[in-house]
Amino acid sequence: EVTFELGAKLLVQTKLANHKDEAIQLQQSLIDSGKALVAFETMVDAQGGRLDELGSNAKPDHETVVHASEDGIIDWMDTEAIGWALVDLGCGRKNPGDSLDNSAGIEFLKKVGKETRKGDPVYRVFNSDPGRLDSASSMLEETFSTGESSPGSVLILGDL
Repeated sequence: EVTFELGAKLLVQTKLANHKDEAIQLQQSLIDSGKALVAFETMVDAQGGRLDELGSNAKPDHETVVHASEDGIIDWMDTEAIGWALVDLGCGRKNPGDSLDNSAGIEFLKKVGKETRKGDPVYRVFNSDPGRLDSASSMLEETFSTGESSPGSVLILGDL
């Protein structure tokens, strides 16, 4: 939904569509026809990426769980810090020559607005490098907070 909304905004602004509904329909037709996939593959290839291993589901050698340190409701998550923890874990690159760990990832076990108890698992973190796993897990401990009430719904896109 977010991708369609942002894409619609761009298509209308660049006059490739006359209105939001037309822009969303255009995006869906590009997906349905396979043209969007071809464009994606072309972009990946142009950047030296490889899609041949996509879906190979490399199995991680190590995993750990990040736990809540207190009772409450998760009222905030720092998505930028989570992104940097993912890079540290091996899901992204800090420098162009850095290698990726295709087994690395985070499973979100709790989300904003969900009640949690001290010791409850919040994230399951996994990869194939125990040093990077420890570093990323430490970073993730600081990426959420608990409060006494739910923050309610959060408007992601603002007033597009």
